Amino acid sequence: MSNVAHKLRYGMVGGGLTGLIGAAHRISAAQHGLFELVAGAFSSDPATAHASAAAMRVDPERSYDDFEKMATREAEREDGIEAVVIVTPTDLHAAPAIAFAQAGIDVICDKPMAETLEKTKQMVKQIKDAGVEFILTHNYSGYPLVREARQLISSGKLGKLCQVRVEYLQDGAFRRATGPRTWRSDPKRCGNAGSLADIGSHAYHLLSFVTGQDAHSIAADTAIFSPNRGTDDHVEVLLRFNNGARGSMTCSQAAIGKKCDLQIHVYGDKASLHWGQEEPNEMLFCPFGEPKQVYQRGMAYLSPAATPASNISSGHTEGYYEAFAQIYRDAHTLITARRKLPGNHNLEQVRSLVPDLDAGLAVAKFIDAALRSAKRDTSWELLEAADIN
Repeated sequence: MSNVAHKLRYGMVGGGLTGLIGAAHRISAAQHGLFELVAGAFSSDPATAHASAAAMRVDPERSYDDFEKMATREAEREDGIEAVVIVTPTDLHAAPAIAFAQAGIDVICDKPMAETLEKTKQMVKQIKDAGVEFILTHNYSGYPLVREARQLISSGKLGKLCQVRVEYLQDGAFRRATGPRTWRSDPKRCGNAGSLADIGSHAYHLLSFVTGQDAHSIAADTAIFSPNRGTDDHVEVLLRFNNGARGSMTCSQAAIGKKCDLQIHVYGDKASLHWGQEEPNEMLFCPFGEPKQVYQRGMAYLSPAATPASNISSGHTEGYYEAFAQIYRDAHTLITARRKLPGNHNLEQVRSLVPDLDAGLAVAKFIDAALRSAKRDTSWELLEAADIN
């Protein structure tokens, strides 16, 4: 078998010229030269779909009006797509993910998996039954120092986990307040969770990814501060963990002056660590009674989990697109291995780091419990109550 990595042919559902996140996926997928966009159902509007395909230099014969036709025809082609990227509004994740999985095509999907826990459960069952790879693009887990934080905690450097604090603050709810309501705040499109699902899903996954734990129970309070919202734009959550640790989370899209301020602080009984997405190339590690240490991305002292996630040499700024690209590089590893194609098949480490169906289900359980808690005046709710029967 050749050592040259196979370039995966992929198609995209959603992500047309009028979308927001599709371009980030395409840029990130292209960064390491491991993916090639060859097909798409880029919009539910046929004119927009075909105009998008033309702009992206996709063969007109492989520009589709709907995802069902795309899944069927691409599965029949000898040169058909090997992976699909789903970047639609949340309520349109489940149907295409299941359709492509059942056609034998591996799935890369934007977060959260679906707008309800029940639909997420259906996705998990049917995609697992199909036997394909499923990668959920919680891209913040691709940052090198986020992976280093996970390694430090799992290796015991912080000691026993005591406290976890996560916040994700933006002011987009006010910036969009004067325009028409978008799908991100429309309960018919995103479910009953607004900022809770949009950025809270990222914050909770980051917490779970770094600590290696899911919350046992939570108490949540939601609010709407900006006009023209159909769902929450501000969420406060308290968390309890099985080992006795406590946590808190604040997710707000109504925090004027904040743009993409995602931070995590983890405190053990031996040390603490602190990382923020707006300055992602450094992490503060504070051992008790000793000088504070600054971990820098791209350095030789970092663990194997963090080293391959660095895309450029130390000292250069590395950020959002590079972290996204790391998820795609990991996805390439898993997909080429399943398909027995040439590539870097360091499966054990990669599989432990990539957001998958189980991670998506854990986030859905968190969102469901938070909605139950907020509806019941910030009652404590068990996440275990949402387990699949």
